[in-house]
Amino acid sequence: MLKVLQFPDKGLRKLSATIEDSELESVVSLGRNMLSYIKKNCHKTFGSLAACQIGILKKIFVIRLPEIETIVVNPEIVSEYGGTTKSWEMCLSVPDVVGRVRRHKKCEVEYQNEKFETIKKELTQPLSRIFLHEYDHLEGKLFLDRIEHKQSDLMQVNDYFSRRKK
Repeated sequence: MLKVLQFPDKGLRKLSATIEDSELESVVSLGRNMLSYIKKNCHKTFGSLAACQIGILKKIFVIRLPEIETIVVNPEIVSEYGGTTKSWEMCLSVPDVVGRVRRHKKCEVEYQNEKFETIKKELTQPLSRIFLHEYDHLEGKLFLDRIEHKQSDLMQVNDYFSRRKK
C-alpha cells in the first residue's frame, strides 16, 4: 500500500530526478501501482498522483479520467498558451482544502508513455490543468503556491462540496 505524503512534509518540496532508460521497466511497475492506488482511493472516475507524493523523487505521474488512464514519464512542458482561467483543484497531499488556481487553458507537452514511446501532445482542459498540477509536484510546488487570494480562493473541502450540492 502506498503512503501519500501530507503537507507540510518537506519531501513535497524537493525536485524530482529524470528517469534513466535503465530504470524505465521498474518505473512502469511503480506507475501501475500508483494507478491502482488512484482507483481505490480517489473519485470513481478520476484522479492523479505524482511519485514524489509517495516519497519517490522521480519524474513520473499518473492520470486517470473517464477516457484516459496514463503513465507519464519524464514530462516536459514545451509551452503554455490560450490564456488563463481559474478553477478549483484538490490534492491528495493537501486533503482538507481546495483552492482556486489560475492555469493556462492549453499546453504542449512531451513525455514518455509506459511503452517508452515519446509522446508530443497539445492538451486542453481539464487534462491540461491536471498535467500542469502534477508537473508542479515534480518541481516541488503545490497548488497552494499558486493561490492568488487566500480569502476567496481557498476553502475547506466540506464547505466546497456542500456549496456544490446547492
